Amino acid sequence: MCDPTALTLMYSSLAMSAATAVMSYQGAESQSKVQEANYKQNEIDATSALLNDYSQNQTRQGQENTVAAQQIQERTMAARREQSSAIVAGGEAGVSGFSMERILMESAGLAAADNALTKQNRDWSLDQLNNNMKGDQATANSRIKSAPRGQKVSALPFLIQAGSEAVGAYGTYKKDTAGLPKVEPTKAKQRTAVPMKR
Repeated sequence: MCDPTALTLMYSSLAMSAATAVMSYQGAESQSKVQEANYKQNEIDATSALLNDYSQNQTRQGQENTVAAQQIQERTMAARREQSSAIVAGGEAGVSGFSMERILMESAGLAAADNALTKQNRDWSLDQLNNNMKGDQATANSRIKSAPRGQKVSALPFLIQAGSEAVGAYGTYKKDTAGLPKVEPTKAKQRTAVPMKR
């Protein structure tokens, strides 16, 4: 028979190894779930920030277009007023023909140049805002990728660890009981019933 103390120690060691492996696996699985939840929240936050940045840039693009259209309209109307004034003044002064056409063309040319400059400035601003949106997209992608995803946890390493500890516990048990004599369980002597006298 084996030593009951060594046997108890071996079973205790096996139970502790199994419990440790289960707790380690559960801890790793819990950590993986938390990491995945953090990744998803980071992705939501980055996407929300990107949409907010896009909205601001698109609002600014609309404002740039509106301001440019107003400036062009105002300059065009100012050129028409200049031309009307020039026609009236020329008629009163008796100026007509090529001289009048030259004055009107110069006024229209200046207005066209001013309007072209306004359009160019607007286009540069819109290009910059488009580049800002590309940069915002790259920033959001980088932010999303910066958070690690939760990895699926395999039970195999924990089972191997528990198995290794079990083999070690069994080896220790065998070493501790190697020199002990085997003891046979004692059989209880059978008692024979003695009839009672009356």
